[in-house]
Formats: sequence, structure tokens, C-alpha cells
Amino acid sequence: MQNHSDIILNKAILLILLVVILNVIILIIKISIYLMTMSIAAFAYLLDTIMDMQNDIISLFGLRKARTPPDKEHPYGHAKYDAFAATIIAVFIIAITLEMTIGTFTRIFEGVYQVSFDPSLIIIFSILMVIYSLIAIVQNRFAMKYGILTIESTALHYITDPLFTLLVFIGILLASMKFWWVDFLVSVIIILIVLKKAISIIKKTSRILLDAAVINEQELRESILHAFKGKVIDCEDICSRTDGTKVFLEMILKMNKNLSLEESDKIAHEVEEFIRKKYKHLKFEKIIIHQEPY
Repeated sequence: MQNHSDIILNKAILLILLVVILNVIILIIKISIYLMTMSIAAFAYLLDTIMDMQNDIISLFGLRKARTPPDKEHPYGHAKYDAFAATIIAVFIIAITLEMTIGTFTRIFEGVYQVSFDPSLIIIFSILMVIYSLIAIVQNRFAMKYGILTIESTALHYITDPLFTLLVFIGILLASMKFWWVDFLVSVIIILIVLKKAISIIKKTSRILLDAAVINEQELRESILHAFKGKVIDCEDICSRTDGTKVFLEMILKMNKNLSLEESDKIAHEVEEFIRKKYKHLKFEKIIIHQEPY
């Protein structure tokens, strides 16, 4: 029988899977818009959807992997795979945006920057705004009800998508009326947003892939020495890392050499509980505390 947390996790996975399917439909619609208009803003808007799909797929992968226990070949789990994949996709997106920017300036200098407008675009953009609004509302309510941060973070992004949809529509409309610079301006805005997303993903994943410290060593050391004054003499070699979801921590506690093994184990257990409470916002997978006599 599934426990309550597994049921909520399954619901979250189904919700993200539904959003991924909707994004596939949205992507097809946006490709059609670009082919109808040849608008650079529409193409940039299409890239934004690819980034959304990447984030949703990574979230889906992360939630599924959260239930996969470590094995002999992967004692620290498998969660780094999504960080590796996210880095590759983010670099790919940056390359596309740079190529698109060069192509945009080429069209401007060659004087072939033309945007077409069809009345059916009014209906198409209205459908997009409705879909984005529904995604944002459903995800936000789900996050508020069950407190899943992955859903909450994606919901915050989708809230802004109806506004971007309207912005792109206005840009295409005005560009078709010979105000080509509006389409160019909208495309620049979206490109900058997409680049910001891609760069932020690379910054985040690089810390995961390079095993950057999650917890400030000096801060934790001072906290332990203050909380366990008289029990712990010193705290050394504090090492922390994350796989993107779970945190691993190791350290050495220097204790009085006259303490028995049972007494030192009891103190180490108290230190572990202290750390879990102090950093309750982190999901600790493993805390290893070595004890050495001082």
C-alpha cells in the first residue's frame, strides 16, 4: 500500500506529465505561428517553450528519481543525470539564441525584415493565453495544497506567460504594419529572458556537477561548538555536497579521550539531530560523523 507522501508524489508526477503534453501542443502551435509570420519574436517565443519543456522534464525526472534508491554502482543515487542533461540543453539554447541574434541583424541590414499577419492569429494567441492561465492556476493551487516546491517554482514562471503571449501578439501585429522594430524589440526582450534562464541553469548545475559546498563550513563549526560546549572540543573536515535534491554531509568531531564509545556515539547522534533541525530546509540523504579523541 502506498503511503501519503507517495500518493502526493504520484499526483505531482501526473501533473507535470500533463504540462509536458500541453507544452508539446504549445510548441506545435508556436512553430505554426512562426511559419505564418516569419517573426523573430515568434521564434524567440518558441525557444522559451523549449526551455519550459526542459524544466518540466527535469522536474519530472527529479521527482521520479526521488523514489529510486542508490545501488552498488551509484551509491550516491542517480540525480546528477538531470543536472548533466540540463547543462547540455542550456548550452544548446544559448547557441541557438546567439545564432538567431546574428540572423536577425543580417535580415535588418539586408532590408528583408518582413512580418506577415493573419486574422486567425487572434484566435491562436487567445488559445495560448487560456492554456497558460490554466497551467498557472492549477499548478499554483496544487503547490499551495501539498507544498511541493518543484511545482511551486514552475507555477511562478507560467504566471508570466499570458503576458508574454500578449506582448508577442502586439509585436507581430505592429511589425506587420511596418513597425518592424517592435518585433525586433520584443524578440530582444524574450532572448534576454531565455538567456537568463539558460545561464542560471548552468550556474546551478555546475555547482552540482562540481560538488560545490552546500553548507558553510565555518558557520556550521561555530554552531556545533556553541551548542555542544563541553561535549565537542572541535569540529573538522566538514564536507557537504548535493546531487540536486539530496544533501550529503561528512565531518570529524574531536571529543574528550576519556569518553566511552557509547557516550561519544550519543553525542554524535545529538549533533546529527541538531544539524537536521538547523538546516531543515535541506533534504539530507546521509550525514556521516567520524569521532576522534582529542
